Order: sequence, then structure tokens, then C-alpha cells
Amino acid sequence: MVIKKLPEEFYIMGFLKIVRDKIKKIPTILSNRGFTFIEVLVALTILIVIVFAFTPLLVGSINRIHFAGDKSEALYEGQSEMEVDIAERRTIDGYELVFTYGDNEDTEIVVPGGLVDVEKTKGDASAWLRGLVPFVPTINLYPSLIIEGHETPLKMSVLGRETDFELAKSNNRRFIIYDRHGNKVEEQLITSVSNLEDDVYDQEAEFNITKNLTNYGSPYIISLTWEIEDEIEVTTRGRLKVKLPYALAVGEGQRIWISPNARETWREKTQITGTGQ
Repeated sequence: MVIKKLPEEFYIMGFLKIVRDKIKKIPTILSNRGFTFIEVLVALTILIVIVFAFTPLLVGSINRIHFAGDKSEALYEGQSEMEVDIAERRTIDGYELVFTYGDNEDTEIVVPGGLVDVEKTKGDASAWLRGLVPFVPTINLYPSLIIEGHETPLKMSVLGRETDFELAKSNNRRFIIYDRHGNKVEEQLITSVSNLEDDVYDQEAEFNITKNLTNYGSPYIISLTWEIEDEIEVTTRGRLKVKLPYALAVGEGQRIWISPNARETWREKTQITGTGQ
């Protein structure tokens, strides 16, 4: 018996034919078989896990992007307002910036000036900027904190550095009170001016507040402007805070009395003073 060896082309062609037939059967098998319920359930489970895993990351990233945008906008507006306040020399409170030099910090330089305080809020972000304008007229208020329901008129004492209250009084300049929204509350003339022999303050002025200031409008800005040369004005500002009362009582005729210190009032059994509403 003679076995004849077939050429290699015959085997290759046969293998290719088998592979081709298998490939033709794959679409038919898939189209006839489809997906089982278990396969669909597993696919949905995987999809839900992916969604729940990445949704908090996506939401957090979006919130951080919005917060960063609000922060940048608040900083930009605050910086712009601070530049204007510095250029116009508008300050809030008197302040001293102290520099120390030397190995033992025995050399000290004190720079008096006024604080420029700006706070801006955009959305959930806020920006707070503070700077010092040296050698400018500044004022400090006494008291700088009062309780809502205070007596009226309320005498205010204003201590000034590098100020000229006498010139302001002679020109009938007034203390102007603004609430925190920038609304003008009232204007009052200076009632008295006195010079001080003090290392910190040069002058003291007094005026009266006749309006009932509330915590809602706090902090209030008290401003005084006077002219030092032709068309050159100086403006000083002080901050007045109004806190809510610690205790109140309602009396006859629906009158309301307010005590800023309920413990001392009860201990001393003194009459509560205040304004009736």
C-alpha cells in the first residue's frame, strides 16, 4: 500500500475553511442565544456600583470648582475695594504696627496708622483683607460696643489721633452713622471738643446718638469728614457694634426694659433701665 503525501497547500486550505465556517456561525449563535436574566442583572449591578462610586467625586469636584470661583471673585472685589480705601485714606480703627530689630529685639519702631478692613462674601466663600495706612487721622469710639435697647440720646466719645475736630466743628461737619448695608442712619453735630495730653490720642470729641440702633444693622460705621486744604478732605471712620440684650422684661402698658447684665441687676435688685417700645 502506497501512501501519497499531500502538498502543504491542501492542509492550509482545509484549516482556513474550518476557521471560516466557525466564524460564520458566531453571529448566528449570539443572535439566537441573546442575554440571560443573570447576565443583565450582573451588568446593571456593575453599572450601579460605578455610578455610586463616581457620583460623589463628580459632585464634590463641581462644588469645589464653584467654591474656588466664588473665592476668586470675592478676593478680586475685596482687593479692589481695599485699593480704593487706601487711595482715599479711609480707615476703620487706630492701630500701631510694631517692628523689632536686633539679636535681642531691643530696637523697636512703632508705625501709627489706621486699619483698612474689607470683607466680601460670594456664595459660600468669603474673603477678608486687612491693611495698614500709616500716619493718617484715626478715631476710636467709646463705647465701641452697645446693647440693643440702649438709652437715647446716647453720648458718644470719640478719641482722635492726627485729627482736627475743632476745624470740623467750626465748619459744622457732622458725624454720619451708616449701618452695615451702607444706609445712612443719622447725622449729628459735634457737641464738644477738647485737646488731650496723651501719648496716643490728640483730641476728644463728643456727639449724641438719637436713633435706636439694632443688632440687625451692626456693625455701624461712624464717619467724620473735614477739609484740610482747598478741595482736599480727610475722612475718619470708627466701628460701633450693637449686641442683643442679655435679659428683658415686659411691664405695664407693653413697655420693654432691657438689661445688659441680668446677673448684676438681679443681685443688686436695682431697677432695670431701658427704652420702652
